[in-house]
Amino acid sequence: MSIMELGALGEFVAALAVLITLIFLTVQVRQARISSEANGTLQAIEWYGRWRTTLMQNSDLAAVLAKANTEQVLSEQELVQFQTIYEELFFVVAVSYANSSRVGSIHEASSEIDYLWEKLEASSAAVREWKRLRHLLARTSPELVAEIDHRLSLAAGDKSITEFPT
Repeated sequence: MSIMELGALGEFVAALAVLITLIFLTVQVRQARISSEANGTLQAIEWYGRWRTTLMQNSDLAAVLAKANTEQVLSEQELVQFQTIYEELFFVVAVSYANSSRVGSIHEASSEIDYLWEKLEASSAAVREWKRLRHLLARTSPELVAEIDHRLSLAAGDKSITEFPT
């Protein structure tokens, strides 16, 4: 074998090694994405579980939520409790949505929207909280805010909510 043939063989082996490395890296990136997506899902489930558990274990908070959902007037303390309940929910959903979108989980991101929409549909008091906090949530998840605002506008039959305050 001549030096030219050895050189050609070396180039072939190097090209094969590069190809194997690229395949290996593709598999690793895919596995990392799947792992990140699964961790984000588990974290969202944990957050939602804590939110629900807090309401189930604290009858006072549950009573405040029920009172707000029936449009009864809340005391100052009850209003703070209600706002805190929904602030936590909104920010958890916004962060979870942002994480889902970051790792490319369209299904999980749309589930976040659907979950939040279900809570907003059930309570006009929650919608008022959404309107109060949406400009802050838009910093974390502008797409989530845009979609919820769109749904609210369709439900209300107007476009007034879609403008961000300055």
